[in-house]
Amino acid sequence: MVIFVSDFLESGNFFLVALRLTNMSIITAIAALLSSIGVISALLTSAWQTHELVKQTKISNGIGALGAVYSYLERLQNIEKEFIEKPYLAKYFYESVDVVDDEVIRVQVEALSRGFADCLDYGLDINIMLPGVLKPAAFRDHSMNLRENSPAMRRLVTKHPEWWPTLAKLWLRDEAAAGSADS
Repeated sequence: MVIFVSDFLESGNFFLVALRLTNMSIITAIAALLSSIGVISALLTSAWQTHELVKQTKISNGIGALGAVYSYLERLQNIEKEFIEKPYLAKYFYESVDVVDDEVIRVQVEALSRGFADCLDYGLDINIMLPGVLKPAAFRDHSMNLRENSPAMRRLVTKHPEWWPTLAKLWLRDEAAAGSADS
């Protein structure tokens, strides 16, 4: 601006100075408009990228959840295969039969109990971390059915609650609720 004022003072021609100032203002306005367009397009691009990232994250989380459910179901199927191969073991989990003095059967039931407890604890963890992925009521019912009908599992989880903390907490909470309801 000092240059234009000095030009005006030297030449005494206000119109020439005003014309220069107007041309500079137009150039400045065009430059400002172009940079504004750049900023707006950058913001729109960023918004679009964020939207796409959210979609990709949802897809990725869904795939991860499916992987967790698949892993749980695969564990459960491996346990169920044991009942196909050794059907005499099912009664120790579903018919409230306790293991007697047969050492071979006791070892098999204890091993299967550990596998079941691992599977149930894992499934409960999935329900906590990914709510709504598994059907919580059905899953809880299955867990509670095993607690009620498998003395071997009850004994094992009660003896080592730190090995299956989520399962042990569910069973203890349910026992406490049942105890207060009976009172």
